Amino acid sequence: MMEISRLSVAPPAQPEPVQLIGQVVASGDSEWMVENAGLRFACRMAASCLLQPVEGDQVLALCAGDQSWILAVLEREIGQDSDLRVQGNLKLSAVGGRLSLSGETDVAIQAGRDMRLKAGTFSLVASMADMICSQTQWLAGKMKLQFGSLGLFGRSVDTVTDRYSQTSKTALRKVEHVDKLNAGMVDYRADSLMNLRGQNVVTQARELAKVNADQVHLG
Repeated sequence: MMEISRLSVAPPAQPEPVQLIGQVVASGDSEWMVENAGLRFACRMAASCLLQPVEGDQVLALCAGDQSWILAVLEREIGQDSDLRVQGNLKLSAVGGRLSLSGETDVAIQAGRDMRLKAGTFSLVASMADMICSQTQWLAGKMKLQFGSLGLFGRSVDTVTDRYSQTSKTALRKVEHVDKLNAGMVDYRADSLMNLRGQNVVTQARELAKVNADQVHLG
């Protein structure tokens, strides 16, 4: 347990506030031990001081009667991490201007529960992007994707649309087991050649089966 010695800054009858510069020598859960001129006293954090003090910091303290607060961190050793912390909700606003958040190496954003992004226009630019989700839901009035290469890997893919259109120069598809199509009407057209091959080919029609060509070869 830390031993706290209070610094008398004024007569008890008339406690006048006094500011002084000291060094943080120890820290607890909600108090920091500050040393000045060989005397040590416990300080709380002022609400306006967001930077959390650490041992070795030079701080500006305010003493009034038997209470002391750290107003600001004046100096810190190079290489020490900086921790900005507040109690309760925090709101950052740039009224009439732009708010920027940048990091020379990495930027990490972590939310214990929910994170929401709301903007008129959202842009993401990255050389590589990884997204790992247990469940994802996209709702968009219109979506356009442009890519050089796209790979989809999954156990199950379900697509439900009113209209599906695809245009490509070459389309290749490989199905190992069953390829099944249920449609009200199927229309396959080929400009030059249509080739159907299989170990067994069965063609059935409930009412009419028709083959029309200038030449028909069977066998």
